[in-house]
Amino acid sequence: RATGLSWRLRFHAASRAEQQVGTRAAWTAFLDEVQEAGGPEVTSWSRFFLHLDEEGLAALSGRLQAVLDEYAATDAARRSAGLPAHGGMLVLHRLAPGPDEGGPGVPSAPG
Repeated sequence: RATGLSWRLRFHAASRAEQQVGTRAAWTAFLDEVQEAGGPEVTSWSRFFLHLDEEGLAALSGRLQAVLDEYAATDAARRSAGLPAHGGMLVLHRLAPGPDEGGPGVPSAPG
């Protein structure tokens, strides 16, 4: 069962096996939360593919984290007011190489 608390996992010093265990635990907890809430309770979702260099990736990650941190920092008042809790998970990952790079590929851009 979910704790209702926000948390971040950082794997910088972890071995590859430890990273996989931690990642699997995070995914499992998140999927359990969504299943427990039920499909109609999913209010918003996005899936995206972006081409970014390391600087762009750091900028995007930082901006997204800043928004989440802002809301987390002010959540106590909303919780005290009895507002409903909402959960989510934000994951940025590098895609497997495309067909011309020896991998399965990236979906075509819309349009």
